[in-house]
This record gives sequence, C-alpha cells and structure tokens, in this order.
Amino acid sequence: MAQNLDNVMARIKELEIHMLIFANKELKVLAEILREDEMLEYVAQGLYKNGLGLLCATSKRLLFIDKGFFSLKMEEFPLKSVSSVSFESGMMYGKIKIYASGNNAEISNIDKGSAEVFADIARNLIDGRDVPKNTIQSEKNSDKEVDVYEQLEKLAALKDKKIITEAEFQAKKTQLLGL
Repeated sequence: MAQNLDNVMARIKELEIHMLIFANKELKVLAEILREDEMLEYVAQGLYKNGLGLLCATSKRLLFIDKGFFSLKMEEFPLKSVSSVSFESGMMYGKIKIYASGNNAEISNIDKGSAEVFADIARNLIDGRDVPKNTIQSEKNSDKEVDVYEQLEKLAALKDKKIITEAEFQAKKTQLLGL
C-alpha cells in the first residue's frame, strides 16, 4: 500500500531538504510507489538519461523518478543489488554513480552538497542492509570507536561548511554513536 503525499512532504521537511524545484509531479509519484514499510531517507534532484527528476534513497531501494506530461520514467535499484555508490563534485553541481548488478547509472546536475549527502546515506544503507543492528553494536571495539570520532569530526566540518544541515548532522551522529 502506498503512502500519502502529506506524509512524504512531512518527511522531506523533517530531513530539511529545500532544493526541490518543479518536483511536484515526481513527489506525487513517489508517494504512490513508497511502500508502507519503506522509509524515505533522502531526496535530490538531478538529470538521468536526459530527464530531470528525483533521485530517492529509501530504506529498501534507490529510485530515480522522472514524470513528464505524458510519460513516467522510473529506474529502481534494490539495495540488495547495489554494490557501491560514488559521487563527484564540481564547482556548483555534483554527480552520483550507482553501481548495481546488471545496471549502472550516472545522475548528474545534482546540487554538490546534496550529492555528497546522498552518496553517504546510500552507502550507509548498503553497508547495513544485511547486518542486524545488535550485531553492529556487539562488534564495536576501541579501533572502531576511534573511527567513529574521526567520522564525527568530518561530519562537523561538513556542517560548518553548510554542506549538511544541523538535523542531518544530529541524525548521523546518533547513528554513529548507536544511540
């Protein structure tokens, strides 16, 4: 069963995503295709196969949605088939590359800050896809704790440069610290 548009818009507001221009048609489609057990994690606008649309990260898959006047183009990448996600950034725009079994995609013209955040979120979703949360907690040791603090320092630097929002920083901090 699908989610409603109000819930999707509330989630986007909660994630503090503001760079969505002319995306109403894609947001309506997103609300229709999101499953009840699926959580929207991040959304960015970009260009894929000459179509401007939404690149979405959910708890279950990565999606690209391009809703035209008379057409709908949608590409789905289930997390279980995604091997990696990378990003590149230029002066103003970034690029996301998704590598999946049997399909690779390159989404360009993404706001450069959004591209980095999307790639980080997607990588975290991929890394945790088959690992129970209690296993992650039990594997922590002093080396990993040092790594957590290094990651927090990097995130703080991204926040200071206004690449990520305070809410994104706090969410990632909570996740890293296992709170």
